[in-house]
Amino acid sequence: MFLAGIWAFALLLVAVYCIWQAVRDFRRGERAMGLLGAVCAGLILLMPIKTQAVKIDLPVPVNR
Repeated sequence: MFLAGIWAFALLLVAVYCIWQAVRDFRRGERAMGLLGAVCAGLILLMPIKTQAVKIDLPVPVNR
């Protein structure tokens, strides 16, 4: 579990770097590279992270 946390943190750092580069490229006037950096950051942040789900079945009330 510790290793998964490290990888999640690493992906977060990569996303922050992509956002930083996108802002820098937009300020320089390089629209295509800025858009590409923003799209890459968005894809990283929207990527699903595998987790363990716990399912709890609650009893149905009989007095209905």
